[in-house]
Amino acid sequence: MGNILASFVYEFLDFNGLNNNEYPCLLKITNKKKNIFSYPILKNPIEFKNNKFLVGQLPLTNKSSGGKNRLGFSGLTKDKTYYYASSFNSIYQIRKKNLSLKKIISNQLMSDMHGIHMHKKKLFHVLTGLDTVVITNLDGSIKDFFTITKRLNILRDQSLLKNDWRFIRKKHRGASGFFHINFISVNDSKIWLTSRNLNSFIVVDLDKNSVELRTINMMTTSLIHDGIHIDKSIYLTSVNGKIIEVLKKKEKKREQSYKRDLIIRKITNIDKNIIKGTTNWCRGIEIKKNRIFVMINGRYETRPEFSILEVNKKKMKLINRHTLSYKKLSMKFKLRYLTGFDILVD
Repeated sequence: MGNILASFVYEFLDFNGLNNNEYPCLLKITNKKKNIFSYPILKNPIEFKNNKFLVGQLPLTNKSSGGKNRLGFSGLTKDKTYYYASSFNSIYQIRKKNLSLKKIISNQLMSDMHGIHMHKKKLFHVLTGLDTVVITNLDGSIKDFFTITKRLNILRDQSLLKNDWRFIRKKHRGASGFFHINFISVNDSKIWLTSRNLNSFIVVDLDKNSVELRTINMMTTSLIHDGIHIDKSIYLTSVNGKIIEVLKKKEKKREQSYKRDLIIRKITNIDKNIIKGTTNWCRGIEIKKNRIFVMINGRYETRPEFSILEVNKKKMKLINRHTLSYKKLSMKFKLRYLTGFDILVD
């Protein structure tokens, strides 16, 4: 198997970090050898204005709201030449050949970013707390944005552009937004979004300017987080430690049958079937040939470490387990948590 690239996030217990400093953000694994890569994390308007890599919108304010900084990278995506990684409020363009930083892409609608997706030279992300999908050009300018309302309508509210959401942080733990959209991908000319609050997909068709809720016939308690489209299936992780395969094709209508939408083909419990242990969190998924890669552990107030599981796709049995502990990061300050977020395999 090739290189494994994993993003991770963390937070200091009582310290927000030095200004203009570089922080560990990416883990690269090649032949079981682990290397950590660090990048500048921009936390306030001054750091944005002084950073030479920044392209896009300069800060619209000189102030930041309260709250601790989430450090590290969350979502990952790629094109032929670059990786793209999201921080709390920016997207980093990183050269594949040596993981050096090319530029930092940012605008006022980037905040609390989770998954990101590259499609036709455009970056797609969600302003999670506002249920707002944002499409960004590689120069940082906003191509389009829209909010998904509780009635599943598309709303383009230009007043959102007046605030600089990069410097507004949530004051509570847990889900934000009505839907808490974690993952975004563009497939079959539609935008697929995972809603952790609804435990369903929200699918946007921009050609028709419509939104459709795609429910899943869950057979057990799950909170879906990330997903990947492979052939006729969608593979998902749930935060409570499950790998779920969902068939994309709608069930044919039959007489005297109850309604179902997306049908689950298989659910694998990581604790019982893969690691024979206890998982406190699960996020991120990648599939390459006959292998599935997911990340477990690192939930708030638990031991600050996470593991990447490399699993046989057919047998759903563990092949390798790669663990990153906070000790590997050589931090001078204690961490509140350290958890993996997204995975790419080349």
